[in-house]
Amino acid sequence: MKQLFDSGKVTKIADLYQLQVSDLSKLDRVGERSAQKALDNLFAVKEIPLSKFVGGFDLENIGETLVEKVVNDGYDTLEKIRNATVHDLKRVELFADITANQFYNEFHSLYFDMQQALETNKITIRRRKMGSKKLEGLTFCFTGKLETMTRNEANGLVSENGGIPKNGVVKDLSYLVTNSTEQTSKYLKAQGQGSKIISEKEFLAMIND
Repeated sequence: MKQLFDSGKVTKIADLYQLQVSDLSKLDRVGERSAQKALDNLFAVKEIPLSKFVGGFDLENIGETLVEKVVNDGYDTLEKIRNATVHDLKRVELFADITANQFYNEFHSLYFDMQQALETNKITIRRRKMGSKKLEGLTFCFTGKLETMTRNEANGLVSENGGIPKNGVVKDLSYLVTNSTEQTSKYLKAQGQGSKIISEKEFLAMIND
């Protein structure tokens, strides 16, 4: 790999997907058989999740886990992430001013490279599984302990069924999901602005009914 970068043959990730056997066999100690095997391994994975695809571009201080937070917040396509503002990103779980700005700048600086990689048709982004459109147009925020799933799994269910998960009680939030009746700040804010407050069981019933 170092030889490829040193030779200038590979300067960005998209270049990897345009390599030919002849490009590798010209390198020191690489025969045609080894070159073919290397390319077969590279092209073996045809489809990957969006979070893994974006995370693979090595955004500074932004790993796949943080990208997954963005995806689970409803930005589940490359274009949706591209259209997200810094203000939008600040609302994502574990994001704050510095992380949101860094993600925004890093993503936009590499967006063209991402597009080039996809245009090779050697790699595609796996579409998120859509269970239904039962939650289409609705936003959900989960707070407190969940009994049957993790917070990430709950957010994933929202996205899979057409809804949009939110990290906080934002304006026009459709539902606050909680198993507690304790009047926390989120509970009171949701109640005050007219968001519906439901239990985890009621949330699951919305999907399963």
